[in-house]
Amino acid sequence: MSGATGTWHVPVIVAMLAVATSGCTAGPNFTPPAAPAVSRYTAPGEKTSFDAGPTAPRQSVAPGKRVAGDWWTLFRSPDLDQVVKQAIAGNPSAVVVIVSDHGFMDISHAVNLLIPFIQAGLIQGGPTQGATDPATKSPVVKSWKAQPWMAGGMAAIMLHDPNDLATEQQVKTMLDGLAANPDNGIAEILDRDAMKKRGTYPDAAFLVVLKPGYYTANALTGNLVTPIPGHRGSHGFSPEYPEMHSSFFAVGAGIAHHRDLGLVDMRQIAPTVAGILHVPMPTAKATPLKVQP
Repeated sequence: MSGATGTWHVPVIVAMLAVATSGCTAGPNFTPPAAPAVSRYTAPGEKTSFDAGPTAPRQSVAPGKRVAGDWWTLFRSPDLDQVVKQAIAGNPSAVVVIVSDHGFMDISHAVNLLIPFIQAGLIQGGPTQGATDPATKSPVVKSWKAQPWMAGGMAAIMLHDPNDLATEQQVKTMLDGLAANPDNGIAEILDRDAMKKRGTYPDAAFLVVLKPGYYTANALTGNLVTPIPGHRGSHGFSPEYPEMHSSFFAVGAGIAHHRDLGLVDMRQIAPTVAGILHVPMPTAKATPLKVQP
């Protein structure tokens, strides 16, 4: 069973696979579990997107491709194989669910959006414009009218005064000019109405959506766009990019075999697991996935 991104009667083992965690947050009462006693989930010596050379193949999405019944072996992790096999062998009623919280994309260029805001006078620094605090490495800001909040492959543009229409128009003109140059890596600029339709950043004036491979960075001087050395990847891009699709797998008692769930809403995962556990979830905003035979 696979897809792309309460009385306890059935044991459920949930494994979260996150290839990158920068930018992710957890609630204030979250207690992190102990890290597994492994350093990687790939075969020894096998190259990954973190240490692969410049000629390494890019990740790809193959919609509709049949997934093997023992799909967990595709991760080529002996430790994961052992956990799944022991869980099923020791408890035939167990269900194993593996979920990732986001996709992953190669990045090749950094887009330093703070620079044009500083140059336009929308961000005013301390005695030396563009200086950073040596302790926090953050920009020294005396005052600001508008600034970008970096979010990986996107940036929310915030106004100090949301009702400052003059500054909003100044920012729009500047962003439109930046987006007009294809070398700047900007895919689109969303205004308030467009952001509302997509359900993102309700307090922002604009959203800068970058092209695949371009990633926000925090340089205060120099070029707007700079190359990222080596072979790197991350997340935080528009969910419309297929590379951002996450993964959902399930196997065990009462779970259909070889069913392709297609593209699913991540909000369906929690009520799906609740259904496997026979736990009511009246506040769910999405319908459970059809995982039964």
